[in-house]
Amino acid sequence: MNTRKIQKANTITSKLDYCNSLLYGVPDYHMQKLQRVMNASVRLIFCEPKHCDITPLLQQLHWLPIRLWIEFKILLITFKALQGSARKYLIDLISVLPPSRYDLRGNEKGILLSTLKRYGGSDRSFIAAARRLWNSLTIDIRYACTTSDFKQKLKTFLSSKSFC
Repeated sequence: MNTRKIQKANTITSKLDYCNSLLYGVPDYHMQKLQRVMNASVRLIFCEPKHCDITPLLQQLHWLPIRLWIEFKILLITFKALQGSARKYLIDLISVLPPSRYDLRGNEKGILLSTLKRYGGSDRSFIAAARRLWNSLTIDIRYACTTSDFKQKLKTFLSSKSFC
């Protein structure tokens, strides 16, 4: 890809990425609007016609569909909070289940617990979303050493979920 396409892609991703984690759990018809914006921007970057297949273009840019992009962002914030490199208020929200001295099947390492109760009964809260998404990851992704290693493993995992 040439530098002009990369600049266009970076401009578009910064606009699409702004506060999109607030959209976690919204109905599909709201997500489809944002996905259409993303698809149109990908076609603009590659100068493709309106009705071309978007999947190979998304793969070429290494972009995830909007729903998975939001999950990626929530999981990245969760990883940074667990590593201690996020904001203090996020670090205080989550904790990991301590290992038990008993070898139980349900006691996998790295299970995320919320330390605060949910307010208002929302399953869309950061705590509930982070716990649900984090616990669905494989152990090798949860125990990544660095942020870049975590991003790479997570993006591969989510890409295999969407582009199979």
